[in-house]
Amino acid sequence: APSQNRWAQCYRRGTLSAVYDFLERFADARFFFPGEMGTIIPAKGALMLPPVIDILERPDFTDRRFLHYDGKWYEGDGSYGGVKGINLNLLRLRMTENIIPFGHGLAYMDYLRRFKDHPEYFALMPDGRRHNDEGFVHTGHLCFNSGIREEIYQDAKTYLTGGSAQSRGLGHWNFNAARPGYFSLMTQDWLYWCGCEKCRRISPPGRDEAYKENRQAVSDFMWQFTADLANRLKKEGVPGIITQMAYLPYDKIPKCDIPQNVAVQVAVTGPGKNDQKADDEKIKAWVGKLKSKVSLWTYPGKCGNKAMPGIPAMMHHHMGKYFQDRRDWLFGAFIESETDHYIFNYLNYYIFAKATWNTDTDLNAVLDDHYRVMFGKGAPMMQKFYDELETLWVDRIDGNTADTALGPVATLPTDIEIWTKIYSPEKLREFERLFKNAEAAAGKDAAGNVDHNGDAAALGTSEGSEHSLAALRRIGGGVAVLVQRPALGNGLAQLLRQDQLAQRHGARGDVRHQRAGLGGAGERQRVGAQIRLRRAEGGHIALEVGAAKAHHSGLSRHLGVEGRGAEVV
Repeated sequence: APSQNRWAQCYRRGTLSAVYDFLERFADARFFFPGEMGTIIPAKGALMLPPVIDILERPDFTDRRFLHYDGKWYEGDGSYGGVKGINLNLLRLRMTENIIPFGHGLAYMDYLRRFKDHPEYFALMPDGRRHNDEGFVHTGHLCFNSGIREEIYQDAKTYLTGGSAQSRGLGHWNFNAARPGYFSLMTQDWLYWCGCEKCRRISPPGRDEAYKENRQAVSDFMWQFTADLANRLKKEGVPGIITQMAYLPYDKIPKCDIPQNVAVQVAVTGPGKNDQKADDEKIKAWVGKLKSKVSLWTYPGKCGNKAMPGIPAMMHHHMGKYFQDRRDWLFGAFIESETDHYIFNYLNYYIFAKATWNTDTDLNAVLDDHYRVMFGKGAPMMQKFYDELETLWVDRIDGNTADTALGPVATLPTDIEIWTKIYSPEKLREFERLFKNAEAAAGKDAAGNVDHNGDAAALGTSEGSEHSLAALRRIGGGVAVLVQRPALGNGLAQLLRQDQLAQRHGARGDVRHQRAGLGGAGERQRVGAQIRLRRAEGGHIALEVGAAKAHHSGLSRHLGVEGRGAEVV
């Protein structure tokens, strides 16, 4: 049950997803975010349904995830009927049921404890120490020319053949490393290259040359290691898929062939970056190498050095367009969407969910619907406010990034620039005028209805007006959503005295594949949840909602192509 599943709601829930789809499609319900303000249940005298409804749905992206647990919740204790709001949002947005583990899976295999008597399994440092000190940042980097290779193989084989974690010296299988049908080979973050004799032939120890002139050699080695393990599993008849990330410094296209039982996730900046050319070339190169689609790990919003408390990272247009434009390359995506307030990201998440479930979704229509349903006649003013927040974030703050060993790092404006030039006093007064005008307009809604997709009285009359006003007051006046300008005065003078010129700097060919459909090329076949309406006894309409059968084998379903050894059944 949702209340018993505390982490990411990973279980079969096609029936539940079908119910939410039915409510949105036929009852005009909207689930923008959990709570009274973000959950819209229109008042209707009757629910008019067609005599027959037969809908088969599946998501276009198999893997659809965001950083669902980050950010302060905006009301109460963040729980609704025993279900945490962060999980309720995953359910309503129909996010991934079975997480595909990519990120740093080997870091969760407890090698430091399990192999404390085998220091040779860990990367050798120039001073003779091994990288097995728990005090190190991102500790536990491995020597992949040691006996750890066999231990990793046996871990993967045991898990993928249904063996127990205890048989491998583990208390349980960590979901970051192993999920049904998948095992991650990605190493610890911020790779530290081993300095043993064999590893030195590839690159000197540490993080200098391995990330620069020897990056291709390191990438060749890591992907050969991945290919060797995957090929051995395949030879021994072990089912399942090995996952690996193309991540600095092993993000270069390797010389070796990548076996069919390997799924790849490529790390790129993602939505909001001004110049996408290099990242797109990287994605296309991997798709070309694999002859199949890839997943993406992206870093939009406030990750890395972009904490910037009180500033919303609005990216609703960029979020959807980014993934729709790259649909032919992708079977999944994760957005590492750190935030100080969860509500800052609600519209980003909503659009991400719609765009990755159905890549043909008219996202402008979805946004128009959001503003109209949330804010009534105040919609034009609130749309302008949201769009201005997006422009300020993307064009003035977040757009210029550079790749580092720990992910993309942005070149940011100073606090002085942020609060005097970007979110200037004039800009904040402009926002206040938008709120006041929107509230005045929404207050007039009591005299008329709010139309939704051509249906009369989608929100009712007074009810729609009351909701619009309440939403405006929450959005416009709440500390979690309105840009929070810090107290300047003495603080500003102090900042100016410290260093007015201080800048924040970080420390650190078209490839297309046919959609794998059940009905032939180009035909949309959606699998995942099924709704059927039938005429029951007495002329009543009975609703039958159920989980549809999985029509694709694991590999073809997740990689989005036929062939490469996988059947479509």
